[in-house]
Amino acid sequence: VYFMSGLGSMAGGWFSGFLMRRGWSKSKARKTAMFVCAALTPVAGLGVLVNDGRLAVALFGLATSAHQGFMANLFTTTSDVFPKSAVASVNGIGGCLGGFGGVLFSALIPGYVVGRVGYTPLFLTMSSFYLIALVLVHVLMGDLSPVTARATIRYSPAGSRPRH
Repeated sequence: VYFMSGLGSMAGGWFSGFLMRRGWSKSKARKTAMFVCAALTPVAGLGVLVNDGRLAVALFGLATSAHQGFMANLFTTTSDVFPKSAVASVNGIGGCLGGFGGVLFSALIPGYVVGRVGYTPLFLTMSSFYLIALVLVHVLMGDLSPVTARATIRYSPAGSRPRH
């Protein structure tokens, strides 16, 4: 599984680069690579339905490979869209929100859901999240064109007047 995950990360980055070298825009290449990966992640849902352990591991490996390919392109979109001075902050905010989501989905929801209905509905539901994430990227970020800073805010110590 870990080996396949590493391969997926490299393949995801390579695939979008391959498309860009063929003349595709960054936006179209990254979104296409993310779509291919998002379309592969639902195989994790099949992993809970099969009776063969080796096949289940292979399906989970393919899903983790697709996850890493998706993430390689998603993280790169921040450097495509935001100025260099903002990339670390944007990734940090995303990581923080991802951490909150991780707590929710790994600590709170599974204990409640698994205890009542088992793992199958959980895997089937979570395997669709990448497609939902890609739709959100497309709707919220559009064509992934670079953004520019509109204003600089200067903070002043408490009690003093702000400088303009």
